[in-house]
Amino acid sequence: MRPTLALLLLALLAAVACDGPSTSEGASVEASRAPAPSPTTDRPDPTSPGSEPPSSAADPSLFAYDPTVPLSPRVARSRDTRHARLDHLTFASVDGQRVPALFSRPLDAREPAACILLGHGLRGDKESFRLWDLLAQAGFSSLAIDARAHGERRDRVTLERLATEPRVLERLLRETVVDMRRAIDYLATRPECDPARTGYLGASMGGFLGTMLAGVDERVQAPVLLVSGADWPTMLGSTEAQLFLRGATPDDIRDAGAVLDPIDPKHWAGLISPRPVLMIAGDADLAVPPAAARALHEAAQEPKTTVWYEGGHALPSGAETERIFGRIALWLVEHLGG
Repeated sequence: MRPTLALLLLALLAAVACDGPSTSEGASVEASRAPAPSPTTDRPDPTSPGSEPPSSAADPSLFAYDPTVPLSPRVARSRDTRHARLDHLTFASVDGQRVPALFSRPLDAREPAACILLGHGLRGDKESFRLWDLLAQAGFSSLAIDARAHGERRDRVTLERLATEPRVLERLLRETVVDMRRAIDYLATRPECDPARTGYLGASMGGFLGTMLAGVDERVQAPVLLVSGADWPTMLGSTEAQLFLRGATPDDIRDAGAVLDPIDPKHWAGLISPRPVLMIAGDADLAVPPAAARALHEAAQEPKTTVWYEGGHALPSGAETERIFGRIALWLVEHLGG
């Protein structure tokens, strides 16, 4: 393993923080959770039964698309950083839209290597994960896209409607998963990438997307889901979601959960098996509460690992962050190679 790999994910701290307000370490969450496992452990919550039976509610047709539609990639510009070449490009989705993307590869790449697809959080964009140099030093290529209504596709009206119209959120997430499947198609055309070693790394909304993507598309060999969860009513009832939803009533949350149920990560997490999945969760997260993180863990099947840390939606700083991301780096090397 290259020495830099143990450090490559430290930059994710800022990327996760951009997804929303953070909470201070040790914030009170007694009203919303049972005791979580010890920080940075990979043991499941002792109050959890372990795994739920795989869901029968997952409908792959939600994310079906025509893979024969030409990708028609267009590289707008390229630039070199210290260790990576970055291609700013677009490729065609299947509904007439073009998907803005950022592909990075090591400057010294000589053979196909593992590639990581990156998924940003709500109100983030494809450059939220500024990892290209660190990934390149570790021998990885990467691809990040703008989710629908984000980044170069920013649509302020759509983003504002997310707070009051769950069908808008359902469509945004569902169509972004299709765009991500197209992104995997694009990676398969790059000589720098080994299609058999495709990983995924997503935070918050990017974790929701990654759960659905890995559940429906077996080409994702090793997904890492940070500060993510399952069970929409639980997530919509969180402290920070209530601020975003402007005081939605319990009936509103129930109705929204029904609309979003087909794309609930709890239906898709179990389909990732027998591929491994790594989940990272905060025991005081007010955006994706621990109960939602436990629901994701329980929905996933073996082999699965959940690592808990003490803190909120933004990961803690200092030695604990190094332990968390060191664990992620070792896990990626184990399952994708370096």
